[in-house]
This record gives sequence, C-alpha cells and structure tokens, in this order.
Amino acid sequence: SKDGVREGMPVITERGLVGRIVGVSPNYSIVQLLLNADMRLSVMTLRGRNEGMLTWDYDGGRHMLLRQIEAVRPQSKKDTIVTSGYSGMYPENLMVGTISAIEQEEGSLFYRIVVTPAVDFGTLDEAFVVLHRPSDERMGLESRLDSLQGDDEEGK
Repeated sequence: SKDGVREGMPVITERGLVGRIVGVSPNYSIVQLLLNADMRLSVMTLRGRNEGMLTWDYDGGRHMLLRQIEAVRPQSKKDTIVTSGYSGMYPENLMVGTISAIEQEEGSLFYRIVVTPAVDFGTLDEAFVVLHRPSDERMGLESRLDSLQGDDEEGK
C-alpha cells in the first residue's frame, strides 16, 4: 500500500491483538480476525510461559480454544495469553486474551482451555497496523518444512 502496509502485518487495538493483514491495495487492507476458522496462533501464558496453539471456537462464537498445553503444567482462570513470537508471524508478547475456562481433554495429556479475547470484536471501531513483517527467508523455510512434513505423513 502507499502507507507501507504489507500482508502478514499484525493489527491491534489498545486492548490487544485483532488479527493480521491478508490483502492489500494502494488505499485499503483486508484483516483476518482472530475469530476466523482459518486463524492459527502460537501463544503462551504470560505467567508460566507455557506455549500452545490458539484457534477460534466457532461453536462457542466469541471465544478461542487453546490446546497443546500439558495438563501437568498449572493454569489458572484469568491468566493472560500473549503471542509467543515462535512462528515469527507476530512479535512476542502482544496481548491476546485471558483464560476463562480450563478442562482436561478426555483421554489426553493436554488441557482444553477457553480464552476470551482481549478485544471486544462486537464494538471494534478502530485498529492499528503494527509495521512488523516476518522475515521472508524464515517464512519460506517454515513453508518448506511444513510441506516436507506433509510429504512424510502421506508416505506412512
């Protein structure tokens, strides 16, 4: 865009992460919200620095699900969830939300954690683009790794 906005850049409010830029023209941008079935976000608990994968809980509407956190790691309601910076897509420590419910997944060693977003998407009016762009080199390597892992799974 004419203002330097590029695909992949995070979008935030003063309360927290909104999503990321997925389309850009000279005067407009399209934002993929956190509350989107295609959104996957590497996050961590601020207190324990426990990392997991956050997705939208489309059955629950305005909540997200945090998975892949081992049930042996203590978690508490109201714990803060932030970006981990692990994927390189988002800078570390952007506010995402708070834990609102914790359950151990049946037959699993992991928690199923419900997260309430920090941003109220129902009243969202203005947002800011963070001029952070993931390294093209890193994103290319991660994409190649993902495709190699997919090939390995198909060969099994």
